[in-house]
Amino acid sequence: MAKGKKSEGLAKTLTQLFELFPNPETKRPYTFEEAAEHINRRAAELPEDERRTRTISSTYVWQLTRGKRNNPTVGHLGSLADLFGISLSQLIDAIGADDNAQAREDLQLIAAIRQAGVLEIMHRVRGLPEDSRRTLLAVLEHTRLTAPPGPAAS
Repeated sequence: MAKGKKSEGLAKTLTQLFELFPNPETKRPYTFEEAAEHINRRAAELPEDERRTRTISSTYVWQLTRGKRNNPTVGHLGSLADLFGISLSQLIDAIGADDNAQAREDLQLIAAIRQAGVLEIMHRVRGLPEDSRRTLLAVLEHTRLTAPPGPAAS
């Protein structure tokens, strides 16, 4: 991959991630400072050798999102993936997704699932007997059909 293309893909992907996955504490996109603080707080819990490869500065995050820097370490990519709650492989796939729209769509789907609370429902349903799951599905379907459309309905 050409250097300019790699830089573009990384910057574009990180910009998308900042838009799709807001800071859970503020419900708005992370600032570069918040992103670095969050990453470094998590890195502080790691063993010394791994901590050195995972810490990051807000300036470096800004440079990556603007295409000014384009060769992050695997540790930095891992830290950024952790920040947004995606896997390293999902991040790498999305960076190289100029010709693979599916990887970027996957990120949008993950964000939509989180916003809709689908994972929370999934975790509560896991382990229930089949008849209980069918009952819950019927209740959800009834609610979907009878509730007035909200802002998330499109």
